[in-house]
Amino acid sequence: MPRPALKIPQELMEIADLSEPQVPSVTITFMEPGEAGQCSSTHPFLREGGKEVTFAFRQKPLGIHLSRDTVPPVITEVGEGYEAKSFGVERGMRVKAVNGTSVMDMKTDDILDMLADSCRLLPNSLLKPPSMSLSFKELNQKEEFTFAFYCCPCGLHLAEFKGSAIVTRVDGSYEGAYLGVKEGMQVTAINHADVAGLKYSEVLQRIKDSSQNLQFAGKRP
Repeated sequence: MPRPALKIPQELMEIADLSEPQVPSVTITFMEPGEAGQCSSTHPFLREGGKEVTFAFRQKPLGIHLSRDTVPPVITEVGEGYEAKSFGVERGMRVKAVNGTSVMDMKTDDILDMLADSCRLLPNSLLKPPSMSLSFKELNQKEEFTFAFYCCPCGLHLAEFKGSAIVTRVDGSYEGAYLGVKEGMQVTAINHADVAGLKYSEVLQRIKDSSQNLQFAGKRP
């Protein structure tokens, strides 16, 4: 005999109809600057009473820049058009936790590595992130190579040689090494503007200024 059809209660069908597929997300808890009052006993530079806010990010890059000289790191810049800006993340906020794990006593580089790992499954934002273009050529060679940097630190160490900025070391696992910048290369242009005639200090300053809007990122795997 055929089995009777299974009847599903209407309320269960409605719940099923309303269900949505799981979307990858990264939750980050921030602390707003505290009001004037007692300093925290564990982190003396923080004021008690700072409000905590948690946001679920569903796109990368996140659009936040972190300081490297404070623990926990402070937000120094929030990129226009990114989720962080739409959530209301502001300069001066501090990162407290990532996916529920406290980062209060972690170094900024370790936090960036954690964020990079957590964001791997997030889809890329349709918004093109800020970039910095650097052009190089090897000494005594005519061929020029141009690379677009989207993250900092770039992992490049420069020194002056006969008035030019020369790459003396390329740290592995950072964007410079990933793109193929090599020791001994000479910086020839920044954002497609020739640096011929500029002093070494001026070249460094232009690179520093151009990298201000890049996203901070940890080491690549």
